[in-house]
Amino acid sequence: MNDKKWYNCFEDFIGSWLLLIMCVTTFVNVLSRYVFHSTIAATEEIVTLLFVLLSLFGSAVAAKRRAHLGLTLLTDRLPWRVNKYIFAFGYACAVAFCAILVWKGIAMVQTSLQFKTVTLAMNWPEWIFNAFVPIGGAVIGIRYIQLIIVTLRMDEDPKAKDSPGGEGKEA
Repeated sequence: MNDKKWYNCFEDFIGSWLLLIMCVTTFVNVLSRYVFHSTIAATEEIVTLLFVLLSLFGSAVAAKRRAHLGLTLLTDRLPWRVNKYIFAFGYACAVAFCAILVWKGIAMVQTSLQFKTVTLAMNWPEWIFNAFVPIGGAVIGIRYIQLIIVTLRMDEDPKAKDSPGGEGKEA
């Protein structure tokens, strides 16, 4: 994929900003604790909630880069024409998991809307933060669908040193 397109770096951009916000928020809270001897209760809640979103977008980045852990004991010994179908099946299983994540996440959002639950420290509607789960699941699922398409179109192993793309070519 062309890394210059905005949608190819979407998760990286969001993840970078989330991490920056989390670091600044935590720093402000620590500074407040040691300078003013008072903690800002909302900062811990914000950082925890943003960590969930960061984890989901980080999973999407890992999917895009084919960086998720896997046991290659069998696939290292098989030719690429067989491996690409094994990888595509694994990616399809990941898409199914993401679909479940989206489905259950939407149910979680509906439940929090129904009961009008709010966060403990900030009293914000909880559905806002619960929406992170289906959004993140959808983004990860899209990346895995892209991987299925790209993998099935490949004629050579992208990790092979003698292939035109070279090692570490991103999808």
